[in-house]
Amino acid sequence: MFLLGAGASVEAGAPTSLQMTQKLLASFNEAGYLDQAGQALNFVCGAIAAYDAAAGHDPLRSLDVERVYSAVELLAERRDLEVSPFVASWHPAVDVWDRPRLPSFWDKRFAQALAKPGFDTARDEVVALIRSATGQGTGDVYRGLADRMVQQLKQLVAIPPGQTAYLGPLLEMARDKRVDVTTLNYDLAVEQEGAARGIDVSTGIESWTSHRSWDGPEKGVRLLKLHGSIDWRAATSEAQLGHIAREAIAVARIDDHGAPQVVFGKRGKLKGGGPFRSMLSEFEQRLAGALTLISIGYAYRDDHVNHIIEQWLAADHRRGIVVIDPSWSSGGGRGSGPDYRDGLKARLNPDWLPEGQERPPNRMTYLEMGAGDGLQHLLGSDTGPAEQSPPIP
Repeated sequence: MFLLGAGASVEAGAPTSLQMTQKLLASFNEAGYLDQAGQALNFVCGAIAAYDAAAGHDPLRSLDVERVYSAVELLAERRDLEVSPFVASWHPAVDVWDRPRLPSFWDKRFAQALAKPGFDTARDEVVALIRSATGQGTGDVYRGLADRMVQQLKQLVAIPPGQTAYLGPLLEMARDKRVDVTTLNYDLAVEQEGAARGIDVSTGIESWTSHRSWDGPEKGVRLLKLHGSIDWRAATSEAQLGHIAREAIAVARIDDHGAPQVVFGKRGKLKGGGPFRSMLSEFEQRLAGALTLISIGYAYRDDHVNHIIEQWLAADHRRGIVVIDPSWSSGGGRGSGPDYRDGLKARLNPDWLPEGQERPPNRMTYLEMGAGDGLQHLLGSDTGPAEQSPPIP
């Protein structure tokens, strides 16, 4: 089985997680008029970078887009969080960007209110003024910001035609047999290269929508998109009397105005609605039938995926991993990723053994290459086998 992370799409022109944050910031700040959502995004990114700098971390590597999105989600829900009763105060700027703003014509409304008999209307306008300057935020600005970040995913990870040829060895492998591929990416790189080569690529989403299974072709790629896709939209089947309407997913054009159905941010990876938990279970079942997992550009930062991989490795000592990642030695950023990867490698390829104990075979092979070079080295070119394949567990 193949497992694709963000690094598997870099050669197609898709941005890394840090580059996605930079592109989001640019899109908000280059608009000419920076609205409340743009101001809130600048504040969130600045606060995260400052916090990490104070802790001695590199602030330039702090702004993983999913971390930023998770922070925005938390701020949107901050009044309802279980921990809220124990928080004496939030950062003062949290509310500054989230308070209801007065309309630009408030002065005219106030003047009209003063001209009316009684003071009720004028009092309401004064109360609105005070709340806009000192009141608590409602979370609406952060909710709106989160929605806009998801919408912009469609443009951020859109891949121009002709940029995915480096995936050729993987697709050609599926020309005459079925190949299981699981991806954590939202882009359409695998689908586009399959279409260019006339090789069937099935996400199984239509099968899940119609009868809650993940059927796939006998030949071609069975592609599980664990975190969703930029061309998926929510749909609801027609409800019959006395029944609950079933959730459904429709495949749409990228330029469709609907919000893509994706799992975005670090807090929502076990999202209950839609096909996501079912896909995770399907991934576990498909992985159980494999002896080798080939991970490409995956930084090992998703705990729910790592847990499934660990249990799969624990169930059979013959199982192993081949890692294709040009930055394996240097690590990939903050958080659990590099530490987890080092620990996994130490367990699968132990350097130290008790005296007298025979060394077990290594169960991890890693190629410090980009996705294209790694696939060609491992599987061969589009037209022939690899001249020298690395040892595969």
